[in-house]
Amino acid sequence: MTPAKRLTRQQAIAAKCKDCSYDHLDFGNWKQQVTRCGGNDCALYPYRPISRHPLDEAKIASLLLKERMGSDSAGGGRLGEGVGMGQSQEAPGKVKNGGAA
Repeated sequence: MTPAKRLTRQQAIAAKCKDCSYDHLDFGNWKQQVTRCGGNDCALYPYRPISRHPLDEAKIASLLLKERMGSDSAGGGRLGEGVGMGQSQEAPGKVKNGGAA
């Protein structure tokens, strides 16, 4: 059995920050997400790795808007879940309002 490779101090801090902050479903790579970390009370916060190309809030909002617009035009997605304007989510053949005309 070979011994595990020792990490440098900075590598250990980066690994902990990535473990704490990274979400593969969120925008940006792990370093961009760690840069946006809000854990000011964390002892490692001043030593966290900082991305050279951070995502600002305006860029994230732009990406969210593009994602939403793309999913709407594809006929599904998070916003409408495939139900277009004027379409009912009820099963076909069901009468609304208890059958009153």
